[in-house]
Amino acid sequence: MSSPPPATTYTLAPLAYTKLILHALKHPHTPANGVLLGTVSRSLTGTNAVAVDVAITDAVPLLHHWTSLSPMMEVGLELARGHAAAHNLTIVGYYQAAEHLHHTKHAHEAALAPVGERVAGMLRAACAEAVALVIDGDRIGETGVHPLVPYLPTSSSPSAPWHPIPVPVSPASTQATTQTQTPPQTPTPTLTLAPSQPARTLRLAREHGLQRLLGDFDDHLEDVGVDWLRNARVGEVLGEVGVGV
Repeated sequence: MSSPPPATTYTLAPLAYTKLILHALKHPHTPANGVLLGTVSRSLTGTNAVAVDVAITDAVPLLHHWTSLSPMMEVGLELARGHAAAHNLTIVGYYQAAEHLHHTKHAHEAALAPVGERVAGMLRAACAEAVALVIDGDRIGETGVHPLVPYLPTSSSPSAPWHPIPVPVSPASTQATTQTQTPPQTPTPTLTLAPSQPARTLRLAREHGLQRLLGDFDDHLEDVGVDWLRNARVGEVLGEVGVGV
């Protein structure tokens, strides 16, 4: 008898969530993008099923000007890979601020751009659990909800299209479970973040302008002093206000 497929939980740490939201807030009219760093662990449940935990602990903002799969994107990705490896981390996903929205029977969903599918597919070839997170610009300013729409491929094929896992528009919870269109025997992936994180990040941006401290690879190309890989100052501010990273 074959083992049941693994259930995957994506846990988004405060530092990672804050960075990707600040990136979107700093460039509200462009499809800013970046990568998610973290670790992947596996364990057996009581039913001998495999549970996969993806801890997304950090984010590296890449671009807001050159968001196509350009040489600059490839250079940024390679530098981000080296940064992750130096800190014993893996690139476990891609994020993108929504370029546009479309309406479906599941209500509106932020769309993953074609270049996002290509980059996410490249990342998934190296990390089988890689996820794409699209930041819904229509919901980023709402309190009590997170604006993230996770995307996963429809199959294990490298050319498989990526589809959204619809997230209910409801108050953020410790575990935001999303329903996929996969067969019933396939466990539903979950996205987990602290319930207070969306409101806290918005407050830091509105009251302290924290997004101005964040730099991406595009900024670094214009000013080599920009700390785009670490954005250490963002982490320091979170520590100063008592937010664990």
